[in-house]
Amino acid sequence: MPPKKQVEIKLMPIGNVPKLKKAKIFKLRRTDPFLVVQQGVTKVFSKHLKKGQVFTFSLQASFTPSPDETLGNLTECFGQNNTSLEVGYSLTPNYG
Repeated sequence: MPPKKQVEIKLMPIGNVPKLKKAKIFKLRRTDPFLVVQQGVTKVFSKHLKKGQVFTFSLQASFTPSPDETLGNLTECFGQNNTSLEVGYSLTPNYG
């Protein structure tokens, strides 16, 4: 069975960062670059950021994907059941 055309993105706050009021899963196209997730989170929380603050993103709390990597590829390698991807976001690097 071919993979679904969309990927479910679950945002996971790490540390002392703004959180969504409700746990929400975003659905994006498998062909979208990871940059879409980065820009979306930054836009949603822009009013909570101080000047010069930027989010750090990670998968499996271990690495930050390249902004041009497709969500489909990331989901195949690091997702759950090839349908969803948990993305951590923080104001400080969160991996070692």
